[in-house]
Amino acid sequence: VKDFSEEIRVETSEKLRFPHGFSTRIGGVSEGIYESLNLGMNRGDIKERVIENWNRFLEACNISQKEFVCGEQVHGNNVHIADYSDLRPAYGPGEMNVADGYVTNKPGIPLAIFTADCVPVLLEDYDNRVAGAVHCGWRSTVADIQKETIEKMISLNASLDNIHVAIGPAIDRCCFEVGKEVFCIFVLRL
Repeated sequence: VKDFSEEIRVETSEKLRFPHGFSTRIGGVSEGIYESLNLGMNRGDIKERVIENWNRFLEACNISQKEFVCGEQVHGNNVHIADYSDLRPAYGPGEMNVADGYVTNKPGIPLAIFTADCVPVLLEDYDNRVAGAVHCGWRSTVADIQKETIEKMISLNASLDNIHVAIGPAIDRCCFEVGKEVFCIFVLRL
């Protein structure tokens, strides 16, 4: 078995103890506009390449499970409590949940979210074995997806005092302009 950990660049957080990672585009097998570590299953890339990219990414994150939980993200605040029935391989069979966040207390369930401009957030209560992954766009942030995630984690026996959070890479303010209508929504929430 080839060791891909040097080829793939995965960002991690010192705040989290569960195996985890924020992917980059480095170290995959996709070509052309999808180069190189494309993990998007619905973007038009060749299926076998995306599957190989997922296998490489999971291995680089020290995750042995080759099935994971992901879904259709709609910029809302729905957080799904995942169990083994939600596991799926890349391009796997079955319907996907409509959710922008996942939490679980079941061992060996990798949670995957997709971001481009939005903010990926990973949460864990290592002591109580509860983990979460959240896709935080501005709409889901206004809809308080973070609160929904923490409440669902607590429902799975997480302790608020033990939850650690890692915020992943996202678009920078130099590259993303927010209109007055969005600004006003955030001001009204204060």
